[in-house]
Amino acid sequence: MEKLRLIQNDCEKIQEMSGSCKPQTKVCRICLEDDGKNLISPCSCRGHSKYVHNECLKIWISIRFPKIEGSFCEVCKKYFALDIKRRVTCGKNIENNEEFSNYLKVLFVSASMITFAILALCFMFKKLKGREINEDSKLSIIIFSISMIFSIIVFLRCLQKLFLVTKIDFKIMLGMEVMSLMKTEVENLK
Repeated sequence: MEKLRLIQNDCEKIQEMSGSCKPQTKVCRICLEDDGKNLISPCSCRGHSKYVHNECLKIWISIRFPKIEGSFCEVCKKYFALDIKRRVTCGKNIENNEEFSNYLKVLFVSASMITFAILALCFMFKKLKGREINEDSKLSIIIFSISMIFSIIVFLRCLQKLFLVTKIDFKIMLGMEVMSLMKTEVENLK
């Protein structure tokens, strides 16, 4: 959280440090901390804007870009080489409580519709047992079947939204890591 606060105040710090910064000093362009051993160069930028902390860049990418796949440097416009891994886990998805309660209501309504459609179909089949099915009965069966299928789809989608959590982990790849990944992809194509 501390780094996030620093990211928001980076303009002020750049103005403060612009006069006192030595050309050979490596400073993270996001948090402006001087920690030379943990700095990386993920893009084609040069000079002071070349260096950034891995964690600062991860936070900046996750805030700035809605889709991580399309993240790029805003200075040199080069796309970042990222190793993205998605994990889907079961659990209560409580990112937005209002959205959660809305999906819960829809889940209840769709479960009620499924129950009603199944009971109506059972009642119709019991009533029609041994008799010939007329056009009105066929139409009723089709309507209830379609409503039941629609309700099942809505029910499953609500379950997915309520209880499946997708977590995205990504790693910024540099130089040799990108080359080895490309080599592995070429070998897999053969």
